[in-house]
Amino acid sequence: MMRQRVLSFLLPAFLGLVAWSTLYGQSEWLPEDATPIQRQFIDAAGSQLQDYWNPKLNEYKRSIDQMLSPNDLQQLNAMRVRWSILMDKLSQQMTQKVSVDEDGEEMDFSFDSDKEDGFMEIMEIWTNTMSLSTAYRSGLDNMSDNVIEDVGGFTDRMASFMDEFAQLHQAELQGDEKGQELLAHRNEVADGLRGIRKTINKENKGFVQVYTLAVEPLIMLYNGGDLGDILPFISSQTSSADLGAVAGLLPKGGVLQQNYPNPASAKTTIPFTLSQPSSEATLRIYSADGGLVETVELGAFQSGSHTHEIDVSTFAPGSYLYHLTLATDGGETVYSKVMQVVR
Repeated sequence: MMRQRVLSFLLPAFLGLVAWSTLYGQSEWLPEDATPIQRQFIDAAGSQLQDYWNPKLNEYKRSIDQMLSPNDLQQLNAMRVRWSILMDKLSQQMTQKVSVDEDGEEMDFSFDSDKEDGFMEIMEIWTNTMSLSTAYRSGLDNMSDNVIEDVGGFTDRMASFMDEFAQLHQAELQGDEKGQELLAHRNEVADGLRGIRKTINKENKGFVQVYTLAVEPLIMLYNGGDLGDILPFISSQTSSADLGAVAGLLPKGGVLQQNYPNPASAKTTIPFTLSQPSSEATLRIYSADGGLVETVELGAFQSGSHTHEIDVSTFAPGSYLYHLTLATDGGETVYSKVMQVVR
């Protein structure tokens, strides 16, 4: 029973890790009456997630881009753009329900039945991505070894994070009902996290099948979106967040923010915040079908907040993806977001 109760604290926390967005400081999975220490745990865990996986995802993307032929890379890039735009649209069409009780958890992710347009295209992109991967099976299998190792490393990191968080905030946790449960069971939960590494390996045929069918296509379609933008059940509320205030959660690279105004009809401003200097920055605008509309070489930037204004008065109405590539000491990183053009 106590183990189930601690899940009432940990499950929303780790659901928050999945649904957490860099640009949304507090997880929507927490109830409105969540205590400050619960929110602090979610935010700190989200920082761990972002710090660990952003460089990894960019590393995978570079490996895939180098692996593919020019024609196949052009095809994949077009699918990446379209995927990002469709995911942004789908995220606004989904309803989200999560409830946790002492008997376990219930999750319900459902579509508005009147707004399912685009879903078949999403499945088509997914299928085409899997078909494209067959020609590069050897290289992708080699990359999967790194992904599997990185997943194991992340579980170890989160186990250590939980222990360190408990030690640093013991007094606050002692004063919180769910915090007390976390303290009482942190070793058990940490051991469980570390045990995941043992089950994630090439010999586990079930995991390999899930990886190939579900994880690999997501990695191939990654196009620099924030972690919270990769899957459709991520909150679409990020555009209204105080983006600059949480930019420090990205020690490697930067954060691309929502353009304003959005939708735009004439000129629109694209803000981004760097936590370290970038020796080179390139902004690319893609149309909804994946075509490259505009490329702007922005040059070098120091750390801090920056903006770039673009003129969209000649753009056709519709959805566009703006894509920022940064060269930093941590390597090349990419970020992308969707904007709307209206007339």
